[in-house]
Amino acid sequence: MRALITGASGAVGTGLHHYLESQGGTVLTWNRQQTPIDNYAVMEAFVRAEKPDVLFHLATASTPTGRENESWLVNYEWTSELAWICRVLGVRFVFTSSIMVFTDFAKGPFTRDSKPDATEGYGYE
Repeated sequence: MRALITGASGAVGTGLHHYLESQGGTVLTWNRQQTPIDNYAVMEAFVRAEKPDVLFHLATASTPTGRENESWLVNYEWTSELAWICRVLGVRFVFTSSIMVFTDFAKGPFTRDSKPDATEGYGYE
């Protein structure tokens, strides 16, 4: 399997990277400095060139860099564009959320019917 991972340097991404490689997979990572996330044509060309079987989208805007509307761009627009690109190219798209959509007061276990209660930060947006 040929996998492309966004957020590969995070906790989940690092673990997934190691696991996939241990299973004989080829793992590619997305570097936002090399492949911008605000240019659809560049993103599509990158995914097309890398030819992944699956794209694991784990990245989030958890640490602000000062870019205007960064959380919206990273957490919504980039996700939407990647999902569309994968659909067009026939690449499986795996998207994860974050426990940050729930406050510290929320009690698990959580299901797909659980209502997010975050009031700020990237869990809210």
